Amino acid sequence: MRNVIDLEARLVRLEQRERGWRIVAGLLATTLGVAALSGSVWKDHPRVDVRELRLLDDQGHPRMLLTLTAEGHPKVLMTDADGRVRAQYGSEALSFEDRGTPRAVLGANGVQLFDPEGLKQADLSVGRGESFLTLWNRPAKGFARIGISKTGEKFVTPSTSAQASP
Repeated sequence: MRNVIDLEARLVRLEQRERGWRIVAGLLATTLGVAALSGSVWKDHPRVDVRELRLLDDQGHPRMLLTLTAEGHPKVLMTDADGRVRAQYGSEALSFEDRGTPRAVLGANGVQLFDPEGLKQADLSVGRGESFLTLWNRPAKGFARIGISKTGEKFVTPSTSAQASP
């Protein structure tokens, strides 16, 4: 039961971080909007058109990028001093990485948590009338899933074999 409480505390922290990233993205968008609409600043250029906006550190390395995906969706990337993506927010999810290895992904239908090697250890999924939590003991130690089905039936699915993992 303690692990469920620890997981819940981690989810609360991740939700707080997501709110912080949304605030940063909102402030950035507002600042750009005010700057672009300010006719007194750019009388000859009332609008700024760019494919990518980069915030640079003192050494000239990009630390935050506002860009578009190949499909044309907006995307915000936060990088470390070595240029590796540490967090990103796109149209589908907010993800946190540790030197290129996924650590947490918050999507429209759930949350996924990863171990230091990038293996998924927990998946909280909601949608299509059912909700469930899947926990893995990797590598090859099995999984457990608890949830509520579309009909309201509660279920628990334990396994000792990773081969049968969902």
